[in-house]
Amino acid sequence: MKNRYGKEVLVTGAGSGLGLACAEAFAASGCHVVGVSRSCKEETRKVGAGSIDTMKMDVNDDESIRRVVETMPRVDIVVHCAGFGIAGAAEDTPIDLASAQMETNYFGVLRTCAFDKLGRRAHRHSVPVALFVEQIRARGLLRSAAHGVRAVRDSRFAH
Repeated sequence: MKNRYGKEVLVTGAGSGLGLACAEAFAASGCHVVGVSRSCKEETRKVGAGSIDTMKMDVNDDESIRRVVETMPRVDIVVHCAGFGIAGAAEDTPIDLASAQMETNYFGVLRTCAFDKLGRRAHRHSVPVALFVEQIRARGLLRSAAHGVRAVRDSRFAH
């Protein structure tokens, strides 16, 4: 895997699924990865030519994000994999579940991107996995969060 953006990578949702696969792929190519999830065993492991430091972090908790970011000398790439889906029509989804999904899938991306607020250098490249949701034709609220993330991404590069 070629990577022109740098070797310091933060992957959210790295406890399983796409997040874990992304963390392992970046590490195998020689990157230092900080893989975060709400529940994981905090450890460092060697993967290929790189390594993965697993840490607990909740994208819905500013202090949790701050704690992780302060351990990193810099962040070159952020891969946003934290999130969850709700099956069914949006109008049939209880508001508390819809709110929780938007909090994680949309606001979680915004919080994690807020490195300026955390007093850190802004990252070079951000990959919100939610944008791929549009490509697989997801429906309902999952797609709504993805559209919100796309709008934010597009506005960052509009100037």
